[in-house]
Amino acid sequence: MSQLLLDPKVWAAIIGLITILFSIWKHYLSHDANLKRLQKKIRAEEEKRDKEGDARIQAENIASNEAIDRQDAIVDEWMNQDTRIVDPLEIIDSQKIEKETLSNGSLVHQNQMRAGGRVQNPLTTPIWNAVLVAADHHKIKRELLAAVVMVESAGDPYAMRFEPLWKHVFKAEEFARRCNSSRETEEISQSTSWGLCQVMGTVAREYGHLGYLSELCKPALSLQYGCLHLKKKIEKFGELPGIAAYNAGTPKKLDNGAFTNQAYVDKILKWQGEFSLLVDDKLT
Repeated sequence: MSQLLLDPKVWAAIIGLITILFSIWKHYLSHDANLKRLQKKIRAEEEKRDKEGDARIQAENIASNEAIDRQDAIVDEWMNQDTRIVDPLEIIDSQKIEKETLSNGSLVHQNQMRAGGRVQNPLTTPIWNAVLVAADHHKIKRELLAAVVMVESAGDPYAMRFEPLWKHVFKAEEFARRCNSSRETEEISQSTSWGLCQVMGTVAREYGHLGYLSELCKPALSLQYGCLHLKKKIEKFGELPGIAAYNAGTPKKLDNGAFTNQAYVDKILKWQGEFSLLVDDKLT
């Protein structure tokens, strides 16, 4: 044993082994230090991104709220003008119907819907006026937009319906954080149709709505997104297929040439014809 310990080759091997172990230990310490520095850098970048994200979200929410306020202001300003508006619940003799040009010259209110020699507008004055403003702003036929509102919600701004078969949601996790809600709540809200135009929550998100989806019960906001969606469908498919697509996503036809949702299209056309009694053809 003593001779083995005195053997220079043994000592050389021991020293070599110790050197290797020391190198491994040193490399481990260096790697650990580098890992900690990297983790610290990543945490710092994440915190920076979170701060920038919070600031961006706050700015976007402010901008969204300002946009909503502007949309409401458009309707409010028009409603507060000193103009002569006939109450749409008032029934008048059809022979005495006349178009009443408002003081700003841009909106015309031809009163009431025909019914056995008389006419009556099923939409309330505020809703009817909001429809006129939105239709003119988006260059959509007034009678068509009014028909969509009538068929979709019967003019009820608070109409809402959960669609259990709805599959498509848009950035649910992100919008849940924005609105300080759960992902499940956001998914349910996106799977619900809201307001006058029964705009799906997902559709509103895709068009840029950043706030709570319940805000779609505001007439101006529901009409805003409803008009954007209806106009997009009409420009893509044409008027009749676009109407079908507003309800079904895409226009699909049966072998007999009718739309798969022909009953919906027929309702829109019926109401469009009725509401045409209330608008100036020259302006639509």
